Amino acid sequence: MVPARPLEPLVANHDAYREYNLKLNRNAGIGNVLGLCGVSVPCGFTTDGLPIGVTVTAKPFDEATALRVAYAYERATSWHERRPDLSWAEPRSAKPMV
Repeated sequence: MVPARPLEPLVANHDAYREYNLKLNRNAGIGNVLGLCGVSVPCGFTTDGLPIGVTVTAKPFDEATALRVAYAYERATSWHERRPDLSWAEPRSAKPMV
């Protein structure tokens, strides 16, 4: 429901980061509270070319089932072999973290 976004605008604006983080956690948060396990696998791209994934969730301590389903999905599709077009991204000079 929420595609990946470039980090630069999120790092520069605390409110934007907070809003984005809340959107990301609305789906995974309940699994964390309930102790479920999950794995995300690629399932396509947005119209802007950003990668999206689908999360396979299983009951607590049933990682084997989650991984088996995720692996079967990857075998049935080719999304995991595709890469987004990152030609828009310019290499940045290394900046020291503060």
